[in-house]
Amino acid sequence: MYMRRFLLLLGLIGLGIFIIANQKGFGQFTHNLAHVHWFLIPLIIGIQLASYYSNARFYDAFFSLSGHKVPIARLMKVALAINFTNQVIPAGGVAGTTYLSRTLHEIVPPGKSTLAQLGRY
Repeated sequence: MYMRRFLLLLGLIGLGIFIIANQKGFGQFTHNLAHVHWFLIPLIIGIQLASYYSNARFYDAFFSLSGHKVPIARLMKVALAINFTNQVIPAGGVAGTTYLSRTLHEIVPPGKSTLAQLGRY
């Protein structure tokens, strides 16, 4: 319990130092925020969701060739998680490959899910 409080306090102190050190940047941030084309934000979100859907359809088509049926809703969640995993751990898609094979291991053999991820790249 003591270690948790210490780490929380340490994190808050670090956040405070970060805010104080970047005080000038916040003024520029608010200035730039006023010049954003807000109509582009939903467009970017829509394009990103379409990308996840197309990745899920790729996995669906690939797994269907080998006789494995995975629901498209599950593949959408997996595609989103793989993107997040590959952003957090940038190792050339290896983390996403591991996540895909581990997530679908009860439906698709790990070798086929690894091949699907390799085919996507």
